[in-house]
Amino acid sequence: MSYSNFCRSKVVATVGPASSSADQIRGLIDAGVDVFRLNLSHGDHAEHKAVHQVIREATADCGRAIAIVADLQGPKIRVGPMPPTGVTLVKGEPFILTTEGPVQEGTASRAWLDAPSLSSDVKSGHSILMDDGRLRVRVVNVEGPEIQCVVEVGGLLQSRKGVNLPETQLTSLPSLTPKDEVDLEFILKLGVEFIALSFVRSESDVLTLRQRIGTGFDDSGIISKIEKPEALQNLNRIIAASNGLMVARGDLGVELSPEKVPMAQKAVIQAARRQGRFTIVATEMLQSMVNASRPTRAEAGDVANAVLDGADAVMLSQETSIGDHPELVVETMRRICQEVESTGAYAQSRAVTSPEIEGHGSIQNACARAALGLAADLRAKAICFFTATGTTARLSTDYACDVPVLAFTPSEAASRRMAIYHGVTPIHLNVPTTVDGTIDRMTQELVDRGICSLGDLVVVTAKSRPTALGGTDTLRVVRV
Repeated sequence: MSYSNFCRSKVVATVGPASSSADQIRGLIDAGVDVFRLNLSHGDHAEHKAVHQVIREATADCGRAIAIVADLQGPKIRVGPMPPTGVTLVKGEPFILTTEGPVQEGTASRAWLDAPSLSSDVKSGHSILMDDGRLRVRVVNVEGPEIQCVVEVGGLLQSRKGVNLPETQLTSLPSLTPKDEVDLEFILKLGVEFIALSFVRSESDVLTLRQRIGTGFDDSGIISKIEKPEALQNLNRIIAASNGLMVARGDLGVELSPEKVPMAQKAVIQAARRQGRFTIVATEMLQSMVNASRPTRAEAGDVANAVLDGADAVMLSQETSIGDHPELVVETMRRICQEVESTGAYAQSRAVTSPEIEGHGSIQNACARAALGLAADLRAKAICFFTATGTTARLSTDYACDVPVLAFTPSEAASRRMAIYHGVTPIHLNVPTTVDGTIDRMTQELVDRGICSLGDLVVVTAKSRPTALGGTDTLRVVRV
């Protein structure tokens, strides 16, 4: 990728029918995608395996480190089958939701839910939302598996529409459904950089997934999706248990009133940054571009605001999975991010730091911070981190930087994980046996990529013994 067109904010693209072929994946990489998302709510294992292979082959061909996120469906509640044309719920009319089988086609007065124990959680007076909040019923009584309601906001209800219960503590729902367990076994064998956990409510949900992953799959980080009000109440503990967070504004925007979502987004991002975790902002960022060739002004502002909030990455869903022109959407999102990154407001937003951040006070953090300061003072052309795990590179994302930041690592897995880190370009590099050899290899790579010329200054960090255990402890200014 040309560094004249460098974008610090990372772009996550969801793969789907419009973006799953080899040519389509390569086109998206050329357009600037950093992370591909496999949405396990759709498609089967054979389809995901084929796309996974295409992504790995395409990234090997292009020489870029690209991460893959596997997004588990989680305990999403849906209504059962309805007539082909749907049914119309009428305001003031009774409506029964039942969790008792067998599954039957719904009517205007009754529908089946795919959550067998839900009736034990719901109480009289609770509201139940359907179809992204477009329909609302109020619980008046619960008898066994039947939830008796009255329609408050009517409309057309169709098959398999989502159900949200913003006032109900869903203690009976497991964090990992039977489908998730099967999908998890599949993706661990497949190999991905991150696993996104849906509908996280507390840190115990994250710890349950981490236990299922086991010690043999340490390369798979956990991204907790914040889309339930309970998650906001338990936010700091969830962050501490996670590798990163996703602000999933679809269900969050249904269960919270719309005016509360923007400030919730800011709170999640700032809380995550305080603990040194990356964040992704998702859902309908450029939704009109599923069909249109230009975003609305509101959408452009939404993307810009996410960058100024301090998000590491912005995500595309339907825009790239089923949209008419996925590559154009990615290019548009990158241009919006780049425009924001050229402003003083962006630099100020990245400069906000806190001593609570994990790693502060360590040698690695001191080296990362000093490297960025030296680069600014000396007007260096680039900063190079040599890192075995990516920790030093991650710490650098807490600070504003005006020059390219490249993270060299001997681990292909680490290089792919770093693809999500804001402002960091990961490069796989076999480890030399000496510090001088390491620095020579890194600076030669800069020249080969056209980032530096002979005589330019570069700030580099490394380990005093590259092949030994331990973190970054060496900082140098090098003239190429």
